[in-house]
Amino acid sequence: MSDPNAPQGPPTGETPPLGGWTSGSRPGTELPARPPVAASAVPPTEAPPAWAAPTPEGEPRRPSTGALIAALAAVVAVILLAGGLAIVLADSNEQARIEAQPRRSAPTTTSPPPSTTPPGGLGEVLGGDDPGASPSTTQPDTTAPTTSPPANADPNAEATVDEVVAFIEKTRGAKFTTRPDVEFKADAEFEKGLLADFDEQREDLEDAQVLYHALGLLPADVDLAETMKSALGLGVVGYYDPETKEMVVRGTEITPYVRTVLAHELTHAFDDQRYNLDRPKLDDATDETGYGFTVLTEGSASYVEDAYREQMTSSEQQAASAEEMQVGLDPAIFDIPIVILSLLTAPYTQGLPLVEAIVDNGSVQSIGDAFAEPPTTSEEVMTPEKYLKSEGSVEVPKPKADGEVVESGVFGQLGFTTLLTNGLRLNDPAPGTEGWAGDSFVTWQDDSDRACVRIDSKLDSADDAKELKDGLDDWAKKAPVEAQIQANGDELKLTSCATDASSGGTSSGL
Repeated sequence: MSDPNAPQGPPTGETPPLGGWTSGSRPGTELPARPPVAASAVPPTEAPPAWAAPTPEGEPRRPSTGALIAALAAVVAVILLAGGLAIVLADSNEQARIEAQPRRSAPTTTSPPPSTTPPGGLGEVLGGDDPGASPSTTQPDTTAPTTSPPANADPNAEATVDEVVAFIEKTRGAKFTTRPDVEFKADAEFEKGLLADFDEQREDLEDAQVLYHALGLLPADVDLAETMKSALGLGVVGYYDPETKEMVVRGTEITPYVRTVLAHELTHAFDDQRYNLDRPKLDDATDETGYGFTVLTEGSASYVEDAYREQMTSSEQQAASAEEMQVGLDPAIFDIPIVILSLLTAPYTQGLPLVEAIVDNGSVQSIGDAFAEPPTTSEEVMTPEKYLKSEGSVEVPKPKADGEVVESGVFGQLGFTTLLTNGLRLNDPAPGTEGWAGDSFVTWQDDSDRACVRIDSKLDSADDAKELKDGLDDWAKKAPVEAQIQANGDELKLTSCATDASSGGTSSGL
């Protein structure tokens, strides 16, 4: 069987990058630089609970923000809520371009280095209080912004922060409650802080890779921890920590590109001050609310960043794009499987259309309403009209594992879309997944140390279950796994094990 994600090196000529292109076409045509705006929507007045009580059997359960992304644990949050990770692929004219991003600018981060919070789902990174907390009513602090540039920093740094703060306040129609402190760091110092305590996350990533190996999304000999460590250093250009309020930007010169990074990061600070991004109760979520909240958070910042770039001069826009392109041209990017890169950029490709839809059918103030009731499933994120209807998901009992459970949770429409597209097209639901209603999964390692997963799903109808089964049957023929897929009425069961033994799964994680 073929391996769709084995690293292949930089694409040249007809050589398929990162494990080959699917459906006979190249990734440049599969991953539009900016996906179409989703259907217009206004935030719902009532949504399903943002978190759930422990499972009836009383077992602790790892947060499920969407299995394939949540499984990357706290490390993912550094990039997932982060910026500057550009995916450079080849288009049909063999010209490099940045893909898998919803706008011209590279994504930027909302999260601290992984050591800031305990390992787990994205909710742990976001931390904090009640997700439904009302917007802050604190009066704005008129104190001048405080920045912390390094000794050789651009002398215009503080003035630039002033300018970007004013732009955000005008765009969002409200004031910062306090002026953020922005710290500028040179490359070496920035990367040192970013990777300071990475090894503390290895156990979580060893558990996580069981899911990836079981589904053939990563070869059995690929170490997810090392893959993620490489990805961390490739293009993260800034982060904002909602818990400590620390904001760090990579760079000592205020270039046009750094200005767009500031617009993104300062918007995170704005949203945190007014709508509270620090929400530890999301740690206990058994649905995909953590992922929905992440997508909303990135979409909000991307919305302002996009507007900021639009008002720049043509020459500034060109300079920002050129610098952005350089971020993604590190040859090491080709050592990272495309499925990982696509999942890490998914909150950006999905976030901006979601927020644009919210604004188009209400106003910019509607973004704040959405923070009070974030999406609870990846389905609501990928199809905003379902978010408007508060469609949520049905609860599916946890399936039985044939060994000690490593992880459990919700796989989600995003997970099935990743399988059916090899991770290349995550902007919209894959055909066959539109009828997703809910699911539950468990992972384990069998007696031969093979990674295994079982996913029990509920679809909207028997026809939807058959359609998804047909798609998964095609996937199983090509994937390096041994899979069994059964459909019975509106229910579908998938069991998949890697064909080779793999490492990982050192803790129960239940």
